[in-house]
Amino acid sequence: MKTILQGGGATIAMIILLTTSGCTGVLLETVAKVIPEKKQNQEPLRKLNPKPQHAYQVKVSLTNPPGNFQQITGSVGFDVENPACGKHHPISGIVPSISSYEPIALSKISEHEYTGVFYSDMILDGDYYGRGVCKWKLSSVSARFSNRVDTQTSGYSIFLIENSIQNQNTNTRYYWNGYYRPADLPSFIDSGHKNLAQVPENRKNEFFSITISAKKLN
Repeated sequence: MKTILQGGGATIAMIILLTTSGCTGVLLETVAKVIPEKKQNQEPLRKLNPKPQHAYQVKVSLTNPPGNFQQITGSVGFDVENPACGKHHPISGIVPSISSYEPIALSKISEHEYTGVFYSDMILDGDYYGRGVCKWKLSSVSARFSNRVDTQTSGYSIFLIENSIQNQNTNTRYYWNGYYRPADLPSFIDSGHKNLAQVPENRKNEFFSITISAKKLN
């Protein structure tokens, strides 16, 4: 299902305190973001391109995951470059940002590797609000892995931003295994760590990694 946002909602950050014998603990960077119950979503009349031309391939691989995942989803993000084409707040006059997240299919190609195709011209520019043409631009591609089937807002998430996509860079993040079966935790998105430098050596085996990359096909 597509997700289109105009403006944004606040998220609550959760952090983990890892304790080890003989020390008080190591405070890590933010690990998970709790998803608010309600988002301020407003759908612009965006139109998908029936014949997109600029194809990219995304590849996602996992190293030492804590188990199998029941939900594996991908999405590609787009931002409107000129949000003044949208609706202004009637009192403050603020021009909210306009973003769209379109689903992409991820196919399993090996035990812990997935791939999919997306297009940078998936959305057509258009005068959606009668305030001039809204110009869409590719902003990111992402993947999420979850072992919960009762919600679409939980899991381990990784992404590439537009510059990294164009430069064919990779992004590797590290994730705590403890979130794999969050029986008593609210819905969350774990965006991981860029490295494990602050994690004690005897705790590093509690983490696994996800790597994402993308390349242009035509």
